[in-house]
Amino acid sequence: MLGVGLLALVSLTLEYGFYLGDADQAWLQRLDLVLAGCFGLDLIASVFWTKPRAEAVRQRWFEWTLLVLFLVSLGLLRWVSPSGGFQQFLETLRIGSLTKLYLFLVQAYLLANLVLSFLRAQQRLLDFGIRPAGVLVLTFGLLILAGTLLLLLPKVSVAGKTPIGLLDAFFTATSAVCVTGLTVRDTGNDFSTLGQMILIALFQMGGLGIMTFVVLLSVFSRQSLSLPNLVALREMVSARAVVDVKRQIVSILVLTFFVEAAGVVLLRLFMPMPDAPFLQRWKWCVFHSISAFCNAGFGLAPDSLTVLRGNWGACLTLMGLIVLGGLGFPVLREVVAFRVSTLPAFREWRFFREWHAGRISSRLNAQAKLSLLTTLALVVVGALGFWMLETSHWLLATRPLEQVLAALFQSVTSRTAGFNTVPIDQLQDATLIWLMLLMVIGACPVSTGGGIKTVTFAVLILSVRSLLKGWDRVEAFGRRLPRRVVFAAISVFILYVMAATAVILALTITEPDVPLRDLAFESISALSTVGLSTGITAKLSVAGKLILCVAMFAGRVGPLSLVVIVLQSRARGMNYDYPEEEIVVG
Repeated sequence: MLGVGLLALVSLTLEYGFYLGDADQAWLQRLDLVLAGCFGLDLIASVFWTKPRAEAVRQRWFEWTLLVLFLVSLGLLRWVSPSGGFQQFLETLRIGSLTKLYLFLVQAYLLANLVLSFLRAQQRLLDFGIRPAGVLVLTFGLLILAGTLLLLLPKVSVAGKTPIGLLDAFFTATSAVCVTGLTVRDTGNDFSTLGQMILIALFQMGGLGIMTFVVLLSVFSRQSLSLPNLVALREMVSARAVVDVKRQIVSILVLTFFVEAAGVVLLRLFMPMPDAPFLQRWKWCVFHSISAFCNAGFGLAPDSLTVLRGNWGACLTLMGLIVLGGLGFPVLREVVAFRVSTLPAFREWRFFREWHAGRISSRLNAQAKLSLLTTLALVVVGALGFWMLETSHWLLATRPLEQVLAALFQSVTSRTAGFNTVPIDQLQDATLIWLMLLMVIGACPVSTGGGIKTVTFAVLILSVRSLLKGWDRVEAFGRRLPRRVVFAAISVFILYVMAATAVILALTITEPDVPLRDLAFESISALSTVGLSTGITAKLSVAGKLILCVAMFAGRVGPLSLVVIVLQSRARGMNYDYPEEEIVVG
């Protein structure tokens, strides 16, 4: 089956990634049919060599469901008559004929089995005793490598354009997986539809995290992960208890699907190109909805979203997606639980009971309150600061309502998303510093955004308040924060400052001709996985681009791994103490 999987991967790569003749296409399509049959036979044979046989079906019920849906779809197509309306529908989807639809279903079945095989391989790494923090780093690295190889395929580049080189493919894959948005190629003009679909898959998986899909596979296969791995995953997804890990993962994926789908519908209502072809319009909406919710910052226009500067509907939709993605899934789940508790009509619904394990809270916890209040404060203060700095400069020629919208949009997107409706390179130095401060703070924990996180920033402010008042503890909303949380916040901030200094210093060495303000802005944007740029990304040297790749990877994986390591080590108490001695600081 390993050989079958490799052959399926090679077949799909050749068919969709390379320009082949009709004879080669026909041979590969026959191979696809054989490989799909092999996957089905393997599933059926597993029933006979596994005892009890019901256990084989129970463990792989998702694959059985996939096989049944595949066979039913093929059977139904046998009874479909290629009428004029149906044929026109196929041509709208660029499939062309019923035969091609058959082949498309076969290839979709092959692809689904390949994805399942990859997730099972990640699950085995956990079973071998490798820590989730290590698996996290490894899977992000493998995803970047796979994305790089896929972006090098000939059909990924638009016909007639310069093919995407190895460095540009690696940089783009890193930016997509790390949901950053820095680009060295024009996403809308240099990448084909296949390339754009690959980017969507990369920043969707990068935003949610591979570990999310690994745990989801264990839910589908009904296979339990080991207790140590569940404890570590509990910290990673911020579940209340070990038994809530799988429920948390399912809620993350359900919430992601509904929010992104709502974003697609709203963008379709407000999109600025009504005369575009049917598929082109929906592709634009899907791409930007997923990119916004994942805080990826990729856009299909070379000037990002400047065309939407005065479009209140589209901008508010994108801002809502960015904020929801940046709040973090635990906060969103807590808010839903709180709202359900205030609505008796929904309180008895089985869905909500199972989603929250019967614990529907009548109050928001400190995590949710800190995240929501800090996010609201940063949006308002950020917009006010941007407007005050640019009202007599770039915003001078725009109408008052557009000034408000531009300030709000840039305040939201600068902390994590990377979209822009104003030209970043034309802003004042003071404005760039203001945006860098927002980028450093970033989004909320366990979200799709980067930065030191809003809760980290809030804990630092609360620690300063406690110090000034002479308290020996840090409090928030009538709760005392654990000392390890304060230490973790200080550690994250110090490590971020050290990393930012190192990246800026390295870029000043490799790019001596680029102004320091541009290099500093680019470094903070990469390390915070934001994606805003003054336009120097594509002009950097090979060394400069590789430095940014390291910064993006560290900014995405570093905080997650650090949090898992810190929270996993909380039980390691010291059975000794030293005498206390005063020292002078400051």
